[in-house]
Order: sequence, then structure tokens, then C-alpha cells
Amino acid sequence: MQSLRDFPQTILVYNKLLKRLSAERDLIVRDLAKFKSQLKQEVGFFEKEYFSEKKKRIEKLMKANEKVLKEVEYQIDQILDSDSELKKNLDRITAIEGVGRQTAVATLVATENFTKFTDPKKFACHSGCAPFRYESGTSRRSAHRVSHKADKNLKRIFHMAAVSTLTQKGELRQYYDRKVAEGKDKMSVINAIRAKLIGRIFAIINQGREYEKKYIHPLA
Repeated sequence: MQSLRDFPQTILVYNKLLKRLSAERDLIVRDLAKFKSQLKQEVGFFEKEYFSEKKKRIEKLMKANEKVLKEVEYQIDQILDSDSELKKNLDRITAIEGVGRQTAVATLVATENFTKFTDPKKFACHSGCAPFRYESGTSRRSAHRVSHKADKNLKRIFHMAAVSTLTQKGELRQYYDRKVAEGKDKMSVINAIRAKLIGRIFAIINQGREYEKKYIHPLA
């Protein structure tokens, strides 16, 4: 695994740009979701004439935001396509079941193309996907909690990635069904899938190989 100093200066610049553009993209996506939610919640709440006019104004804002979103995503794509290391890691990551482009980009940004994090367990803690047992003084509680220092946006992204695996046939869906049938809490199983996705991402990057299902051991 190359250290940060082994990377050309351009990689550091790309990482900084990706981080800024990704934050900008997240802000636009949140605004769009907020507008859509507002329209959905207010249907039938106001007079028909007023709501119709308000809907037109909000749809104009949404259209403008969608245009800006495309511009930001185009710049992100340009950066990813301009650097061979970023592009190679992106392609490797997105080959993993359940890991889409946005999850991959978020991981590249958070890890600074795997120079800031090389340990999957540390990254799982950072992203809020590795709950720990709560202890206070000499007492110990059985409940598991996520660190308040965890990156909530990363947690949300990996949660969506884990949930997406449940909508398709595959070993992760089989794992989920098996654990739930055994009586495991559904959310704890989803969290385990999040951790497994992170483990697979770091495995192929740290080992410098392409993702293939035959490399993955049967899920416990």
C-alpha cells in the first residue's frame, strides 16, 4: 500500500476537489429531497389555487438545482476520469455487490483514495458502522452504541448501500434472511452488512486485486 508521500501532488489536489464537490453535491441533493418532501406533505393542505402556484415556484427551484447537480456531477466525473489511480479504485469498488457509484465516491473522498485509512475496522468506526459496547466506570451495559464522533453522512450512505443489497438476489440477501430467521435483530444484521461491504472494499484495495466472488469466504 502506497503512503501519502508516494502519490503525485496532483492526487492531493484531486482529493481536495473531490471532497469539496461531493459536499456541494450532497447539499444540492438534500435541498431537492426537501423540496419533494414539502410538495408531498402539503398536497391538499392549502387551497388548490395557492398550492398550484406554489408548486410551480418550487418546481422551478428544483429544475435549477437539478441543472447545477448535473454540472457538479460532471466535474466529479472529470476528476475521476483524469486520474488513473482514482479511476482504477472506483472501478474496483463499484464491482462489489451493493456498492454503487455514490458510495464509492464517498469512500474515495473520506479515505483520500485510501491514504488516510487502510484499516477497515477504523474506517467502520469512522463511518458509524461499527457499534461498540457502552461502558461507564465499572459498569457495563449490553446495548451497543455508535460513537457520536462518527461521520453521519457516511453512515447514511453505507446504510442505503446495505439496504440495496436486500432488493436483489445474492449472498448478502441470503445472509440477511438467514440471520433474521435465527432471531437476530434486523437493524443489527443490516449493520453487519454495512461492515461487510467496508471489509470487502478495503480487502480488494489493500490486496491490489479486482473483486471476484470466489475470493469471498462464506458469510458467517
